[in-house]
Amino acid sequence: AYGASYKGAALGGKADVSVSQKDGALGYNVSFARSLDDVMHVKAGVHVGVDEDGVYSRLTAQRDLGRGIGADFEASARMGLEDRNVNLRHASKLSNKLGY
Repeated sequence: AYGASYKGAALGGKADVSVSQKDGALGYNVSFARSLDDVMHVKAGVHVGVDEDGVYSRLTAQRDLGRGIGADFEASARMGLEDRNVNLRHASKLSNKLGY
């Protein structure tokens, strides 16, 4: 078994490349993550990549709505390279600082 990886800054974000081999199977993951705070009026980020199972992505956003109330949103997707099945998920959350 062996593996190699590289992480570095790219396009205002972070790129990550890894390759491995174990028991004759090749594994890989290439991804890019970046904060979007500088282009949106909310705290947000994006992460996209591809690995031996397929293509994936994730988008997150958080916003203070005032009076101790906050909103969070997350969307993610994955598509298999061989079967082309698509999995989509999303979640929204409202929270307060009152402890409830």
